[in-house]
Amino acid sequence: MVLQSHPVGIQAVGWRYDPIFISERYSLDFHLESFERMAANLNGYTDHCVISIIDLYRKTKRNFEGVREVSAEDREVIGRKFSKIARSQGMQIRTCFEGEVALN
Repeated sequence: MVLQSHPVGIQAVGWRYDPIFISERYSLDFHLESFERMAANLNGYTDHCVISIIDLYRKTKRNFEGVREVSAEDREVIGRKFSKIARSQGMQIRTCFEGEVALN
């Protein structure tokens, strides 16, 4: 895969990490490790990432068996740690969801 953002500038190219949901297979640690790996791979190609937490509608629950609501505590951890990881890679986090998350 060839990554190029130089013709338009890194400000014009973003990436998304979503939807963030917690299940037995996709734990909080899974998301932290995956986000860190992806951010490191995209360093220098973009300056921002949009994240969102899954909305658990009836249809979503039916289609994502085993998914649970992301707790306020997990949202805080996600916000804090994703922000720290993003900063270390020269990026900012933007959010695209309802609810609260701490972006420090």
